[in-house]
Amino acid sequence: MTEGSGVRTVVVSSMRVAGELAPVLLKHVASFETVDTPATRSQAL
Repeated sequence: MTEGSGVRTVVVSSMRVAGELAPVLLKHVASFETVDTPATRSQAL
């Protein structure tokens, strides 16, 4: 029972960290998208 609660705590803390990092990552992605051209992006995929 304690093992499950420990995992839940890790998930909650990681979600909190992801929530804090999301705006920063989105900002980086947005600036990268403007620099990158659609041609090179389609080739990367």
